[in-house]
Amino acid sequence: MVLHKEGDTAAEEIDVVQKKIKNEVVLIDSVGSQIYFASGAFKQKDEDEKNLTPAQLKRFWVDAAPLLRDLTLEIHPHVAYHLVQTFEHLLPFAPEEIFLLAAKAIQKSSEAGFQNESLAVPQVVKLIQRVLADHRDIFRKNPDCLTALIKVLDLFVEAGWPEARQLTHRLEEIYR
Repeated sequence: MVLHKEGDTAAEEIDVVQKKIKNEVVLIDSVGSQIYFASGAFKQKDEDEKNLTPAQLKRFWVDAAPLLRDLTLEIHPHVAYHLVQTFEHLLPFAPEEIFLLAAKAIQKSSEAGFQNESLAVPQVVKLIQRVLADHRDIFRKNPDCLTALIKVLDLFVEAGWPEARQLTHRLEEIYR
């Protein structure tokens, strides 16, 4: 019979919990990646690949929306990175809701430093530029969208990204 010290048991329990957390993070990250690839967002960069038709993409949004909403609660920066790209790709199908979900994912992942990631900046800037260009009316119609936009820009301006500061100069476009 082997007797364990109390500290050994606690250390083993901590190890088990850490492994479970790591496995959950890997699973969630994998789901986020699979959604990104399934949406066709990655194919925008590869002109040889066929994208989903608009009807297929709309169906994808409708079917994946509940899962996407759940994924916005994750703080893992890699999950947020794929979500922002996926949301930018799906934006035409529900601009207001999708922008709010993207902002939620960005804000949640900022707890883990998403706004400090150099890869995050161009994706967030691209999303915001597209919303300002194609769907700026959501900011006039829904004050929550404007609040979310300002919070996201604040995160990246405070992190010191000049690209985010430049976007703040374009906010007047909302009212044109």
